[in-house]
Amino acid sequence: MELGDKYLSETCANYPRQSFLVDKFIDKTLTLSCPEACRLVLLNPDLLVSDGTNVHHISRDNSKSEYDLVHYFWRIREFVIGLIRNRVYPLWQRMFLLGTFSRRLEAIV
Repeated sequence: MELGDKYLSETCANYPRQSFLVDKFIDKTLTLSCPEACRLVLLNPDLLVSDGTNVHHISRDNSKSEYDLVHYFWRIREFVIGLIRNRVYPLWQRMFLLGTFSRRLEAIV
């Protein structure tokens, strides 16, 4: 951490990082199957705080199917991040709620 990304091993430089192109924007994420990434994301209350500089307002085509989850990507992402950051609930409850939400989304599809 003190030396920066240049000193990461090849594995850690690539995994757990992932990039996705969504609505012409690159969304960079960490895979939570990495214990260190999981610890950083779930236990650091300030990690997911937005400073407002990278906020993208996406216009949506309302003619898409109501069950096309890609259409709702940004709203789902915002909800999931808000749920993870909500320290009112203990971590296990947040993970339970996230799992329940995911199962219900899958049932819709």
